Amino acid sequence: MATTKPVRPDEVQVEANFSRGIVRDTMRSLIPEGTVYDSVDFMLEQPGRAYKRGGWQNHSAVLPAPPSMVGTIHIPTRVVAISNGDLYDVTSESGPIAVASGTVGFSPGENPTNSYGMLVLCHPQGYERPKKAYVTGPLGTVTLAALGGSPPAAAHSAMYASRLVLARGSEVPVAPGGDPNQKNRMWFSAIGDPETWDIPTAYIEATYEITGLAAIQSNLLVFSPRFCERLIGGVPPGTEGEDMELQPVGAVGCLDARSIAVIDNQVIFASEEGVYLTNGVGFDNLMENEDRSGILSFWRSLFAEHEVRGICGGMLNRNYYFVSTHSTDGSDYDFVCYLPTKCWWRTKNTSANMFAPGATEQETTELYVAMRTHPYVTKFSPLLKSGRNDGNGVPVEPNLETRMFGSGPGLKAYGFGRLTYNLHSIGTNPTLEVSQAIGLNGNNFLPVHESPLPKTNPFAGSPRTDRARFRLFKDSQGLYLRFDQHGASDETELFLVEVEHRPYNVASDGE
Repeated sequence: MATTKPVRPDEVQVEANFSRGIVRDTMRSLIPEGTVYDSVDFMLEQPGRAYKRGGWQNHSAVLPAPPSMVGTIHIPTRVVAISNGDLYDVTSESGPIAVASGTVGFSPGENPTNSYGMLVLCHPQGYERPKKAYVTGPLGTVTLAALGGSPPAAAHSAMYASRLVLARGSEVPVAPGGDPNQKNRMWFSAIGDPETWDIPTAYIEATYEITGLAAIQSNLLVFSPRFCERLIGGVPPGTEGEDMELQPVGAVGCLDARSIAVIDNQVIFASEEGVYLTNGVGFDNLMENEDRSGILSFWRSLFAEHEVRGICGGMLNRNYYFVSTHSTDGSDYDFVCYLPTKCWWRTKNTSANMFAPGATEQETTELYVAMRTHPYVTKFSPLLKSGRNDGNGVPVEPNLETRMFGSGPGLKAYGFGRLTYNLHSIGTNPTLEVSQAIGLNGNNFLPVHESPLPKTNPFAGSPRTDRARFRLFKDSQGLYLRFDQHGASDETELFLVEVEHRPYNVASDGE
């Protein structure tokens, strides 16, 4: 008498953690647990949920054009910006302002340096002597003037050993101190006085042309396109007791000085080879992991031959590094790295020309942003909170693509999928579209039958979290899910994704 063998029950794969972030450095079907293939405007750093970012807010009054620079002056706190070559006070603590302070005529190619109460503004090619923005009078009026004394024409600046450092002289002799062939030179002001200079003597030459400076502890990091050196000692040549020495750090360079950010005694900077963290001894590529669970290949794919791509970066709350990159072909990509775990995700509608970490007049942490396509200086701290729209009225509509569901290379039958989520909104009706793609590459996403899912609090007093079931009903080696929000919400959270599947050609556990 024939007997019927039991059929193995469906396996249920549960994704309950996305906190390792985006992964692109390995085959899509092999990216590890706790990761996703893509995430735009979903924050991922908290284990157990992916949650929608808040909207950035306008800080300044409207400017004549999108600002090319933003910086902060302390103390008192003042926020300044450059728009169409003019400097504006955009402090805006009591209300949005944009008060013209004078014509700069250029926009720095670095995050400007604070030096003894003034903000140093360098010409991006070093064609002019630096200018300074500072505060005068009892009302704290922002004033623009030439940097005093006889400083050299230079493109980069930093504060090191109580001296202002200016670096990278002009490529053509258009200003005093701007002799040709000085792209590798650094000049040092008198100690405690950024407006007293000894140009003929108090200088040091780096090995290569200089693309940025950053000071940490007793080191001045000197960046070139493909190399980094460090300067130690605090007394420059031409001064009694001179002890400065230039030492190699490694063959990693900085593409754009606007990407440089200092956190504690470490520096973050970027090039086409990745985003790096250094303490002046070695380098850690924040986009690369030993198990190939990073996004380095994605990043490097953005840098096409014969295209100029700019990079700017800034720190918020000591944990979040925002980086915005844009190309001459018009393609902008924006990323966030949660530094404690090297978790990366992407953002949209956040393209920037420059970031300026600082504080409000109440000394709360802020990240001010010169927006690339929006004529305002904005603030990014609201991104870490709830909020429906960005400051230009665009709703924050996140999306996320999962890693592959289904283990092993064989053909599988997929049953139901389930999503535990919170899509909370008062007065609006956002939806969450659910799409699936089959195969090993997951390129063609089509909505499931039950899509879109509604918001989760349609009635007063109802729970915000729902567990929705939807049909997959596909035979494939692998399956991917994509979640796209449409419409503005107060909160969006993804908690659990469950997928039923059963391998073919497996009749029972006993065979």
